[in-house]
Amino acid sequence: MMLMMVAHDLRSPLYQLTHLWRRAIQLADHKEYNKLTDTLHQGITMNQHTYQFMDNMLNWTMLQSNQLLFQKEHIHGNALIDQVLHDFRMKITNKEIRIHKNIPKDIYIHGDLHSYKVIFQNFIDNALKYSFQKGTIRIVASYISTMEYCKFTIRDYGEGMESDTVHKLLHTQERVQEHPEKKNSMGIGFQLCKQLLHKNGASITIESKKHIGTTIILTIPTLKSHNHVKN
Repeated sequence: MMLMMVAHDLRSPLYQLTHLWRRAIQLADHKEYNKLTDTLHQGITMNQHTYQFMDNMLNWTMLQSNQLLFQKEHIHGNALIDQVLHDFRMKITNKEIRIHKNIPKDIYIHGDLHSYKVIFQNFIDNALKYSFQKGTIRIVASYISTMEYCKFTIRDYGEGMESDTVHKLLHTQERVQEHPEKKNSMGIGFQLCKQLLHKNGASITIESKKHIGTTIILTIPTLKSHNHVKN
């Protein structure tokens, strides 16, 4: 079943990549360089999506078989987000997305670093993917009450989702296809993130409206939470 799912989800992007590279060759032969540049950007974006899907599949498979290494440590929240945004710098530039980030310098997450890299990579990637050209993404963090938890929100103003889709994502194991042409993004990646959040003692809430945008809200244990448990 797993191999069938992977083969099905890879077939479409690989076919489209082949089509794009053939088109790129034709455009180069005809010296249509402006169109060639656009085509190459499309190919790079599709390649990034396919890589993200394969990385999610690898992490999900390792998690299910208890082979994913898991070690809690103190993680500087602002530095983590900066690293993830750096990885997406080309996509941000190509889509002309404005990033507004407000994360206090004193916020430290307590959890597994690899888990949180995967989590934020997936949610920021989705925010970029579903944002409109020249859109805005806001990433904000703050402490909650006793400072044993912090709240990270990732908000885009893009395509958004129906309430039924949000419910399925949060409360079922279904692979949601809100946007058929982008089906990989809301499938195994979201289920992987839910499991990693649970394993780290964190939780997720989603607020979304069709054609208005989506807000991902993560409630995450902090360094103070770890110190409180030790004491």
